[in-house]
Formats: sequence, structure tokens, C-alpha cells
Amino acid sequence: MFKYVVRRILLAIPLVLGISFLVFGLMYLAPGEPVRMLAGREASPEVIAAIRQEWGFDKPFLVQYFMWLAKVLRGDMGRSVISQLPVAFLIKSRLPFTLKLNFWATLLGLAIAFPLGVLAAAKRQTWVDYVASALALVGMSMPGFWLSLVLIIVFAVKLSWLPTSGTGTWAHYVLPTAALGFSWAAGLMRMVRTSLLEVLKEDYVRTARAKGLRERVVLVKHALRNAMIPIVTGLGTWLAYMVVGTVIVETIFAWPGLGRLLTTALMQRDFFLVQAIILMISVAVVAANLLVDVLYAVIDPRVRLS
Repeated sequence: MFKYVVRRILLAIPLVLGISFLVFGLMYLAPGEPVRMLAGREASPEVIAAIRQEWGFDKPFLVQYFMWLAKVLRGDMGRSVISQLPVAFLIKSRLPFTLKLNFWATLLGLAIAFPLGVLAAAKRQTWVDYVASALALVGMSMPGFWLSLVLIIVFAVKLSWLPTSGTGTWAHYVLPTAALGFSWAAGLMRMVRTSLLEVLKEDYVRTARAKGLRERVVLVKHALRNAMIPIVTGLGTWLAYMVVGTVIVETIFAWPGLGRLLTTALMQRDFFLVQAIILMISVAVVAANLLVDVLYAVIDPRVRLS
């Protein structure tokens, strides 16, 4: 097991390096130049040249990339062009809000997806299955920004039950958590239902039923674990989706997390801050997929043996 995990981590390192190169290259090719923002519009060519030399923008692309990568590996992500504060400090101040929102959204998604998915598979072609499938279809069809606006209009504007934006109390978590978690739960629920229906057709499930075991024991102990491989695959995909969806939800609800910080940095053309946040999000997605690979080995020992 240990060798399998180490091998997966070693395979992830080149992927992360490739992502870092792509992120830096995209920002390098983006229109505009950070030097102009640092120097100001009225700066003379001499001042611009001095700032370009100070920040290393006068060097070739590959030299700039390796200089930036070396600083990132040391924990130095540069300074914000707009606020002149360290990028690491800005990310550190916003990261807890994003982690809390994703944590509650994940719990909500799991609490909806697994019970409804198992129930829909157990009650196939009944009204329970039809209602659960309809909810999943609606959840997958609604864009995150549209669901967020609907929740704000209904529960904040019309009913005045919940705040529209900001943080501070548990009430501020309800709407953004619901907007982020429901869309994620819809896709995962369909994955649970489909995978479980495939497993319920297997011979060992019929044998377990023939032994007189309770249907709940058959579903949970015999069927669900064997159905978890494709479910875990979907779980990793939807976790990556939720990282991206956080940007939209945080912007709409004015949530002071990394997603909103990224949106603001893009509008203000804060290159160093954008680079750092996109790199962090990309690494988080790679880490989620690495976690999925490890869960494969935990669920099915044949994976690590092969």
C-alpha cells in the first residue's frame, strides 16, 4: 500500500510542474504588462526599464519561469501589484473562508447524494426513483450562478429569511452552501444510483438475498462497497468541479474567499496574485485525483496489487 501511494505521488509531481509552466506561460502571454501598473501611466522609459530590471522582466521567458518557480517552492509567491502586500499573506487571509464553505458544501452534497442514490436504486421504477431522478436532473441542468440568484431572490429578497452576502453567522453560510452543494450532489446522486443498479444485478447479490439477509444489509454491506469504484471516480470529478464552482458562488454572494479574490485580481490585472491562486486551485484538483487513486486501493486491494 505504501509503495502504491508513493508511486502515485511521484507520478503527480511532473503533472504539477507542467501545470505551473502552463499557468506562468498563460500569464506571460496575457495582454498588458505588470510593469506599467507598478510604474504608473506617467512613468518615464527610464523608470520603466529600472522596474523591469528589478522585477526580472528583462530576462528571457524560461529564466523568468525558473526564478518564479524557485520562489514558489520557497513559499515566496511575490507581491500583489495593486495592494503591494505579499501574495502568500492575501491567500492565507482568504483561504479559511473557502475551506469552510467547501467543507459544508461537501457535507451537504454527501448527505443528499448517497441516501437518495441508494434509495432510488433500491426502489427502482417507483415514485421514489422518479422523484430522486427528477431532482438530480434539475440540479445538473441549473448553472451555479442561476441557482445562486434564485436562492437570493426567494430566501433573501422575497422572504427576508437569510442575508444576501457577507459572513459572520451561520445564516450567511446557508445560501452559498446550498448553491454549491446542491449542484454537486445532483451529479453524484445519479452516479450512485447507476453504479448501484449495475452491482445489484450480480450473482453474489442474488446469493445474499437467497440466504435471507435483510435488504438493508445486502445494499450496504454487499452492494454499496463493490459499487464504490465508479462512485469514487465521480467523487473526484465533482470535487474538482466544486473548486471551480466556488469562484462563481463566492463572487455572487460576496464571500471573502479565494474565488472572489481571483475574480477581483483578474479584473485588476494583478498578475502575480492570479498566478498563485490558479496554481493553488490546480494543485488542489491534482490532490483530489491523487486522493481518489488512494481510495481505489483502500476499497479494492486488486488495484494496488496490479
